Amino acid sequence: MQLRFITGRDRQALVALAVLFIIMLVGSWQRWTQLISDHGREMSVPARILAGEHLYSDILYYYGPFAPHFNAWLYRLFGIHLSVLHASGIICAALILLMIYYLARQLMDEAEAALTTGLVLVICALSYSASYIQPYAYAALYAEVFAVGALVCVVSWQINHRQQLLWWAGVCAGLTAICKPEISALAVSAAGTALLIEAPGARRLPWREALFFALPLCATGGLTYGLLLHHVGWRTLVTENLALLGSPQLNYFSRKLSGLADWPGSIAAGIGALGGFLLLCGLCGLVAAALVRNELLWRNRAGRAITVALAGLLVWALMTGLFRTRKDASPFLAAPLILLAVTAIIVWRWKQSSERAEPLAVRQGLVLVMTAFAFASILRVLLNVTTKSPYTPFTLPVVIIVFLEVFFHLAPGLIVTEEIVRIKAGRVAMIIITIAIVATGATSIRRWRSNYTFAVSTPRGSLSTTPAIGRPLAEAISYAQNHTSPEDELLALPQGTGINFLAARSYPLRIESIVPGFLTGEQEAETIRRIAERRIPLVLVFNNPTPEYHDAVFGTDYNQAMYRFISDHYRLRKIFSNKPGQELKHGDREFFIEAFELKREGK
Repeated sequence: MQLRFITGRDRQALVALAVLFIIMLVGSWQRWTQLISDHGREMSVPARILAGEHLYSDILYYYGPFAPHFNAWLYRLFGIHLSVLHASGIICAALILLMIYYLARQLMDEAEAALTTGLVLVICALSYSASYIQPYAYAALYAEVFAVGALVCVVSWQINHRQQLLWWAGVCAGLTAICKPEISALAVSAAGTALLIEAPGARRLPWREALFFALPLCATGGLTYGLLLHHVGWRTLVTENLALLGSPQLNYFSRKLSGLADWPGSIAAGIGALGGFLLLCGLCGLVAAALVRNELLWRNRAGRAITVALAGLLVWALMTGLFRTRKDASPFLAAPLILLAVTAIIVWRWKQSSERAEPLAVRQGLVLVMTAFAFASILRVLLNVTTKSPYTPFTLPVVIIVFLEVFFHLAPGLIVTEEIVRIKAGRVAMIIITIAIVATGATSIRRWRSNYTFAVSTPRGSLSTTPAIGRPLAEAISYAQNHTSPEDELLALPQGTGINFLAARSYPLRIESIVPGFLTGEQEAETIRRIAERRIPLVLVFNNPTPEYHDAVFGTDYNQAMYRFISDHYRLRKIFSNKPGQELKHGDREFFIEAFELKREGK
């Protein structure tokens, strides 16, 4: 099997994808950033590093060190500006999309690969819910680039067995590990599966190939984290930073994110989504059989398509009726079931070929490796694989490749046997995906343009957001600039350091993003002592409930002592909201910001 890349038709497909990418960029321009979420941390931490502070010791951080130091280097080169991060995100998005196209091309023709990449573009790279341009964590973005890069190297090795490709796969996996360690499991699962496939055909254990992959992975990760342990120590790196990830509130969030908190309803939703997918596959077969206009083919083969469609409809109706699952749920909710089914089918065929002393077909091996990567990518959201989450860009790209391989090829092959009907069923599936891409992209652009209408402009960058959020933020940034000096510190709580970045005011605490459970007991007391000692002139407190962590309201459900200290030692001067004059209280749906100024002695 030859690597399929790049022909004249590939160039046409890539031009079409580039046009779509530009359209989505223009439609979403400067609407990627939300200052009341993790985005603030992503802007602020590299600037703090550039100012001389140290990750982990001066700044609590629970990802690998690559992303903030790389972004600090970009700030050094191009200036401290939001557009620097956006440019990095755009380049990373283009790289991921190119690699997705390359991977899809090893299984599909040019049009199918273009549609696969287009769907990744509108669901993952640039969607209303999340994007690569301003992700919830640049650590996740860079890790995704390296992890998909590792998969590209592994897949290329499967085809031509050049061992240096495994070396580069290991390098990419190592870089993934120093961005976001858990994402390196994706690269390891792909490489491990590829080596497992290789072993029977080679009639030996592929230890040399395994070493080619493992050595750069272990060297990169081991050297980086070894140096960190040497410089900051185990207590600082692990106990003070990574221990934050074990809080009960974060465990609650993780269970909600994975769908485990909602089972058996989440399992029923996945089964219902599988029913919907089967219905869609059956309808493709039915339409294809009808288009052939051959009575014999219709009579002989439409029955199987009807059976699949009716079975899917029945499963979908039962799940939505009995468990009240969403009727319009995405087929990707069924990802665990479909990935397991694909794995079972290929393993069964592998067993059959081994009985005939034949190696597994290269194409099937490629699908199996991509399926292993895809399954590892959804483990954190196993029962809740959604298209509308900040995590979607990092869970779905390779899942989409496997899904569309099933939709375009595997499902038509199982439903119909005649080549002409199978081809037409695949074409019908392609039409459906084309419609899905256009509808998804148009919906995102419409929502961006109709909702994100308030512009926030500062010397460090501009963005557009909703008036309900944008107006209070703009007023708070202006107030901070007018009532503090550039040398003053500004405290924005609980997740507001985007204001520090745009107002060019330093942030006084070690922890950038205070979510429920991160500051408790002595840690909260130490933070209060730090606020008192530094006599911070201005504190901004956001009302931005976080029910996804169970404890929703800062100062009411969590960190009550910190808010009480602020109320006792600071005077409330302003409340910024989109509805001035309205009576507001913490926990309301209305977003607002309280501005507290330090009480002076004798006043």
